[in-house]
Amino acid sequence: MFGNRRSIGRYHDLKSINNWNVLLYSGINFYNMNRIYSLLALLGLFFSASAQRQVDLEVTEMLSPTQLNSTSTGTNIQVTAVLKNNGPDEIVAGDSIAYQVVLRTSADQLIVAIPNGSLYTRTMTKTLASGDTLHFRTSSFNVNLKINSSATIKLQILATALNRGSSGIATETAAQLANNLLSKSMVWYNEQGWGVGINDQEMTSVTEIHPNPAIGRVSVNWLLSSASDEPTELTLMDLTGNEILHKYVPSSTGRYDLDLEGVNSGLYILQVRNGEHVQSSRLSVGI
Repeated sequence: MFGNRRSIGRYHDLKSINNWNVLLYSGINFYNMNRIYSLLALLGLFFSASAQRQVDLEVTEMLSPTQLNSTSTGTNIQVTAVLKNNGPDEIVAGDSIAYQVVLRTSADQLIVAIPNGSLYTRTMTKTLASGDTLHFRTSSFNVNLKINSSATIKLQILATALNRGSSGIATETAAQLANNLLSKSMVWYNEQGWGVGINDQEMTSVTEIHPNPAIGRVSVNWLLSSASDEPTELTLMDLTGNEILHKYVPSSTGRYDLDLEGVNSGLYILQVRNGEHVQSSRLSVGI
């Protein structure tokens, strides 16, 4: 699997996260960490009905990448990490390393998980003895996602050992699973390679709209990193930029139900602005 390139999803939606716009794509939903840990436990039970070996795989270091770079076709992600077996027993040839790569905002908001809700596996070709380390490289993923304004993000890798050898691997305990995940902060550059501004680093507001598609009314929810005396401005525009609706609401409410009566069915851009911070999401309005 080394060197393999995977294409993930396709361009689908325009959404702003932490005051920077990214192109999101269909085909991937957001994951839940508790779900992944449950999956790890189930996989361990499935592959080790008669558990014998005690292993504790730790992700100790992320060697690469040190930054992410947007291109016209998206962003390439390939992680090289150092794995260490802290357990008393060996991980043997024929066992598997299961892994997932995760991209989050600096405020810990999920952007994408690869794969979503599951794990890729790599078969071990040699033994990893107790105390030994291994340089592990994931497949190369070409994610159809790019950023308009450079921003600081978190890249994470989750890895664990699964039994597929001649003898079982005991399921890792909750305490052991804690070291299976490693997070590293880095800059995700836009196509122009611009640096990261102060506002890009510190903005932690989040905007959600639902339902989407909407009929008659849509709820807009926002969360600001600090209190603001300025009103929040909601603007609904068509795809050519023409203003359809415009509302000012108190920022402290954190929520507003926008009445869509009289708005024709179609695709629109809903912009949420508080001071210099702006987030835009695509909204589909039904009949």
